Amino acid sequence: MSSTHEPSPATAAPDALEMPAPQVRELPARSIKGGLALLLGLLGLLVAAGLVASGASVTAAGAKAALTVVGILTGIAALLAMSAVVAARREIVNGAVGMVEAALARIAEQDIVELDEERKAAMVSNLMVVLCGDRAPQPVLNAGTLYQ
Repeated sequence: MSSTHEPSPATAAPDALEMPAPQVRELPARSIKGGLALLLGLLGLLVAAGLVASGASVTAAGAKAALTVVGILTGIAALLAMSAVVAARREIVNGAVGMVEAALARIAEQDIVELDEERKAAMVSNLMVVLCGDRAPQPVLNAGTLYQ
């Protein structure tokens, strides 16, 4: 007698559908750091300025117009990319400030622990680094207290 239970053909559902294997391929998300994005945006602005400048020195009207338009479009794209990075970072900081305010209010409201101003400042600093950082936080073990 087998230890696994397999339905016999008489008890199997006659209209059971077999589902095909999923055709989805999952890949890890990849992104570039904010500083690198800003640097690439500045590089894009330099390329745009170079295209517009070289368009001004070309004598053929069609090439002159093409280089100028491509330069302007490249500059606009670089500015939009840079402003998107800055806006995203601003939203991250605003959200982190709200979380820190809520944490401080909850600690005080529920009387969890009494924090003096120096310990509050240390907690705020640590929370802002963790919440706003673009890398995983590295734990630090203090060998003493804040008052040594």
